[in-house]
Amino acid sequence: MRAFESADLAWQFIQQSGYPPRLLITDLRMPGHIDGLELAKRLRDADAEVPIVVASGFHPAARELHSLNVHWLIKPFEIEQLHTICKKLAPQPR
Repeated sequence: MRAFESADLAWQFIQQSGYPPRLLITDLRMPGHIDGLELAKRLRDADAEVPIVVASGFHPAARELHSLNVHWLIKPFEIEQLHTICKKLAPQPR
């Protein structure tokens, strides 16, 4: 698992790694030139199969997120909620 300070750094890592992430968890609002919504869009364009979880409170972008087939995690949330979603979405190790 990797964590990044900004959506820009996350996207840069995804592009340079040579393989898609198994699961992306992002906040909608992220520092940098791109935010979590743009990060989700870029990843969805690059790989339609990667599960994406976006955490945020209510935001006008919720409709757009629905069209990207991402999972919405409403803040505040309990860590158990995130854990349940991750177990459901992440590919099982071989």
